[in-house]
Amino acid sequence: MEDVTVDCSPCYEFWIFGQRWMQSTMAASNTGKALYLYRHVQTRQVLVSLRQNMKNKTLRQYFDETARPLHLRKDHWAPLAVVTGFDTDATAQAAHDALLWRTKERQRTKMTSPKHINMKRRLRVPIEQNQLDESLISLREALEKVTSERAPQNLSVFWEKSSYIGKALKMETMDVMVAKYGKENAEKYSEETAQWPAGVYHHILELKRSRMIENPELRVRRGVEDRVYEEVEEREENEEKKEERE
Repeated sequence: MEDVTVDCSPCYEFWIFGQRWMQSTMAASNTGKALYLYRHVQTRQVLVSLRQNMKNKTLRQYFDETARPLHLRKDHWAPLAVVTGFDTDATAQAAHDALLWRTKERQRTKMTSPKHINMKRRLRVPIEQNQLDESLISLREALEKVTSERAPQNLSVFWEKSSYIGKALKMETMDVMVAKYGKENAEKYSEETAQWPAGVYHHILELKRSRMIENPELRVRRGVEDRVYEEVEEREENEEKKEERE
């Protein structure tokens, strides 16, 4: 009878993959999901991501598609805020979606007002691009939503600047209030403020070269799941570039 040799290397590699995936999943569950807000260093536009490393796909958040660049220049974006401590992926996703929806609604209100439409384009564009104040208020409202509708959260918000904590407490931005109520009536509402929900704690980001997050508690350990995710995103981006060339 002939000896039969069985190659077990694929099985072993699959077992190793499973072990690493479990380790990365356990590490992620210990640190919790995070929400990242980045601001454009020139235009004050804001992008939101569930991962520290943004991809070209994130640019789809641009309200004005005609102004959307083809590729993401990471040196043009600086961390604005990082929220950590979500109990589940679903909670982080809910905060992400609520934040984007609120910011876009504020942008739509601002851009469709008669006063804004009648402005010259050179005056309109900077106002349309500036999403900073809208995003700060929308972030607070998004965290209010997830903390009231889901299990109590212990969330930590790491800020680029401490002044953003107070700016986020405004009920609305002046541009949006002017669009809604007119300039005279907008001033009546400008002093109204809100409060941060219970269970939200504030910290300051430690940044290197104004862009690289250095806080020890925010260091991201890339596991197998992260590498697989990045490979899929890279493949999708390459397919998009190929379609653009064709």
